[in-house]
Amino acid sequence: MVERVVDWIRVRLGASLARAGITLPWWLAVCTNWISLALAGTAIAQRHALLPPVLLAASGVLAAFSMLLWLFTARIAPPWLRSVTVIAAVAILLPRPVEPDFASVLLVVLAAEEAAISG
Repeated sequence: MVERVVDWIRVRLGASLARAGITLPWWLAVCTNWISLALAGTAIAQRHALLPPVLLAASGVLAAFSMLLWLFTARIAPPWLRSVTVIAAVAILLPRPVEPDFASVLLVVLAAEEAAISG
């Protein structure tokens, strides 16, 4: 079962990356997405008592938007859209800083992703 899921992701993501003109291996895209989701989840959990649930949910959806877009459409979000959604998610979280703060690390991952795929 796990092998079938991994094969499905590998084939679908490989085709999506090729269509978008991105020459990264499929597993690197999976790793960066999971790292981003883990960081976003941690940053949201850090603020569970500081922000209303609707803002926490909005930041989670914004942080995961590109992954959700790919999951439902097999299209990779354009770099500008990924940047806008992640920056918006971080903008919701940063006004309530915590220590250590994982929200700002999302911006580092975003910058690394953009540097890896930009020409």
